[in-house]
Order: sequence, then structure tokens, then C-alpha cells
Amino acid sequence: MSYGQQIIDDFNEIDRQLLNADQLFEEIYDLRTLDERFEPGAEEAEFIKAFWSEFIRTPHTPLQHSFLKYWKQLPVLYKEFKEVLNKENQAYEGMAWRMVADTMNEQTFFEAFDHVAFCGFYALNKSEEKLMIHLREKGKLHLFVDSDEYYATPKHHEAGMFFRRGLLADDTLSWRNNLFSIPKESYTVKGCSGAYALTCELAQDIHRLVSTNPSIQKSNSLVIVLADESLLFSLFQQCQRLGVNLNPSMGFPLKYHPAFKVLNAIRQFRKLRKEDINDLVKYRQLEELYQEPLIKRFLHAKGK
Repeated sequence: MSYGQQIIDDFNEIDRQLLNADQLFEEIYDLRTLDERFEPGAEEAEFIKAFWSEFIRTPHTPLQHSFLKYWKQLPVLYKEFKEVLNKENQAYEGMAWRMVADTMNEQTFFEAFDHVAFCGFYALNKSEEKLMIHLREKGKLHLFVDSDEYYATPKHHEAGMFFRRGLLADDTLSWRNNLFSIPKESYTVKGCSGAYALTCELAQDIHRLVSTNPSIQKSNSLVIVLADESLLFSLFQQCQRLGVNLNPSMGFPLKYHPAFKVLNAIRQFRKLRKEDINDLVKYRQLEELYQEPLIKRFLHAKGK
């Protein structure tokens, strides 16, 4: 399953970036061919050169032989997989983006709108850019970029790399601010031993702020930014325990929900062959299951 998902992810990226699949999957033994396909100094060309330079050396290792055998199958798989999806009127995300981007002159959907807005993008792939350029030529595009001059403009700042490419590099775009240049009254830096400790500490801070100034929560003037969406569920639990209400605006992947972990532990146990199951395996699987917070809460409630 993970192997198939990885292939689809790769195909998805190929189409989102409007790459030539035949050239991408071609075996490169003359690095000069890459110079003809990329602009001078292109970062992508340097990565590909570094990769294929290992295969110029002979003889190949068993691992390299295995990789090349797999590599030769990918262009056929890519082509035939898309043919099957086309017949079924189905598509993965990147395939759908590419179909729209390549047929923008034939698309009628956008004709019903005088203005089309794209908001909050921090990076654009080639298919998105192609679609937006077409709308710009029609005078319909409104692109809003949520960025700050502090990291978006300086070339040495890695965080703003994608803001300096393509359509996002336009300095006249709306929502480009310079907020980091405004001095802040204070900064607080705390060290936490892990994700759980971090959410506990953050919930306590939020509770103190709301308790001392109730108007903060009513006026929606407090913003909490989490760098990792896996922290969201734990933060909700901690805030709920303290009586603080949150209004989330970020997505929460179900794979981070405790129920998913429980179901995954059960699934892993069911995948074992009968001959592989012994008392030690059963004990380890049950121990892993009992360590899940959801199971602990359930057993604790039953114990009461």
C-alpha cells in the first residue's frame, strides 16, 4: 500500500509541475543532455546531475541494478495508469490540475466570473501558474499573497524562497506586509520536553491570558499559530479541561486522531499470520494498544 501511494504521489507531482514524463524517466548517462534541458545554473539540474553521476560509474551495484529495473517500469506505468483513469472519468489531483491547465482556452467554467481571486498561496506549481497567467491575460486574476518583507525579499532567507519565484515575486501583490519590522513589547521563550508538554504549557498560557483579560476571547484578538497540526487535538483537550474555547482554522488529518492509532494497532495485529502469533507477540500488541490515550481513558472510565 505504501509503495502504491508513493508512486501516485510521484505521478501527482509530475503533473502538478507539468513535467515531461518521458524525459524525467529517461536514463541519463551523458550529463551534457541536462545542460540542454535546463537553464544555466538551474537548481533542479544540479540535483539530477548529482543523482545520475552515480550511475555513470560501472559496474553497477546490485542495488543500482534493482533501481534501474524499477525505473524502466515507471514511464509505462505512468502512461497506462492515466489511460485507465481517463476511461473511467477519474483523476488524481495533479492529473486534474494538468488537464485544466492544458485546456484553459477550452474551459468555460471561468467565463461566468468577472473576477477570480486566489488567496494565501505561499508557493505555486507550474499548473497553478499556467492557469493564473491565463486568467491574468483575461483581466480576471486577483492574487493575494500572505507574506512579510522580512523573509520574502532577502535572497538569503530560505523561508521566502517560493515568494521570489514566478507570479508570487510581484512586489505589488496585496497582503504583502512588513510586520516583522515593527518592534514588539516582549518575547517569551520556553523549553518543553515534548509535544504533550508543549500543548500543556500553551494551554496554561492561554488560560492565564483569558482569565486576566476576558475581552480577548470575546473580541477574537488572540491568535495561536501551531507549526505542526498534530498538536491540535492535544491542545484542544488541554484547553477544554481548563474551560477555554478555541475556534480552529487549520486542517486536522485524521491520522493524528487517537481513534486512528487504536484502529491502526488493531489492523497491525490482524495482519499477523497465525503461525507468527505467540504469547510474546500477543503481550507486545496488547501493551501497545493499552498505551494509547483513548484506551487508557476508556479503561479508567470503566474502572470507575
